[in-house]
Amino acid sequence: MILVLFVLSSCDREDDLPFELTAEGLVGTWEQYQYRGSTGIEKFETEYESTGKTITFFSDGEWESVNFFECDEGEYSVTDQILTMIFQCDDPVKTQLFRLKREKDQLIISPSCFEGCFYVFKKI
Repeated sequence: MILVLFVLSSCDREDDLPFELTAEGLVGTWEQYQYRGSTGIEKFETEYESTGKTITFFSDGEWESVNFFECDEGEYSVTDQILTMIFQCDDPVKTQLFRLKREKDQLIISPSCFEGCFYVFKKI
């Protein structure tokens, strides 16, 4: 009986597997939980907590955002761990590139910042 419980509890569920840093791996809704940055002199990070700021990536290459970007929809692609976001609104910046990184179950999105800045997301 103990052996059966051990075998059943050690099976990986698909939800527990790490996500890929690909367009397919990003599909779903991600919420920002932290911001990490630098003043040039010292590094800092915000508290790790729910912010209500989300990005949803769809399998058809489109995305929606709630309270994260000025623009709330567009298209995306991923190549070599670089996320290209195309904004479909009157924002003067129509395209932005982000470097992607994974820390356990967290998605780290980094725009081009001189001193380094990182948005930490968790899939919800």
